Amino acid sequence: MGDIVDALRAEKAGYDAAGNTDRARQVQDQIDAHTGAGAERAAAPEAKRTPRGRQTRRGA
Repeated sequence: MGDIVDALRAEKAGYDAAGNTDRARQVQDQIDAHTGAGAERAAAPEAKRTPRGRQTRRGA
């Protein structure tokens, strides 16, 4: 399983470098599925959750 996750991380890095954020997010979801990180993030209290996707500020 480690080889799959390593390959997905390398693929995600390529998409991030190319600016293809939509595909990078899809690959991150696959990584989370293999590592179980998605379930851990969902089970965490709201204040402790890692933000997902683009974070934007309103105003300013």
